[in-house]
Amino acid sequence: MSTWTVIWPSRYRERTDAGWWAKLAGEDSYLRDLAMHFNDDDLTIIVEGDAFYLGSTDLNGLTNTDEVRARAAALLAVACGAAELELGHFRPPRVAAVVRVDESRAKQHFINVSSELRLHADINARVERTREDGSVEVVDVSPPGPRADEWARLARANPDIEDALVILGRSELRWHDLYHVFEIVEAAVGETMFSAGWVTKAAIERFTRTANSRRAIGREARHGHDRFAAPKRPLPLGEARSLSVALVRSWLDSISPPAEQRERVIEVRPPGDRASTSPAA
Repeated sequence: MSTWTVIWPSRYRERTDAGWWAKLAGEDSYLRDLAMHFNDDDLTIIVEGDAFYLGSTDLNGLTNTDEVRARAAALLAVACGAAELELGHFRPPRVAAVVRVDESRAKQHFINVSSELRLHADINARVERTREDGSVEVVDVSPPGPRADEWARLARANPDIEDALVILGRSELRWHDLYHVFEIVEAAVGETMFSAGWVTKAAIERFTRTANSRRAIGREARHGHDRFAAPKRPLPLGEARSLSVALVRSWLDSISPPAEQRERVIEVRPPGDRASTSPAA
């Protein structure tokens, strides 16, 4: 038996200091997800009133709004790709305006003229385990914290990781995109993806045969000829997306292993006592 306690994080940064910023537009829940995950100087997303702003030390030396917009969009793409790995089915926001904040914190906006409910939280599980002597221990299990900001930092040092995250952060992923991501990981790790148990050869064969076959997925296929036979059960696009995300997560975990979940025994009951556990306060 398991019960769950939801702990709502509250670690937004809430102030735009002097310098360049990018004002973001998108669905509020997705913007708040980004603000909860990114608050380093290299890449920070803050909430100020009902507005969201992206900042970075990368913007400090830029001299015109076009450069700021382009660099902010690139940083946002990496953040959205990392959020896709962390949260799944992430709808990326966009850069709506470039903002210059002066020392008095006055803002000058430069605007370029040319739903489902999401609940994001840190969740602790409270589980019961029976020991060899028949007693029951109640364990509070804390999962590892979010890793999207860590993956974004890896992307800053590795252009292959950056490309994979930018692609996964797109608002609409097509077969060409997913195959590109697969090839990035394949080039980086080769047969390790199989020997380490990240994915099976059968799953990759089904993925690649589906992606390559016009008979399987029509005009979305990578090729227009008929030299690639469709698999008996073509892989649905949603499953292909999940496979690609899982593959990238395994790759990044191999570079920077995640922290292990923390466990704490909070109660031991004698044999035969199966009282239910109430949620933590």
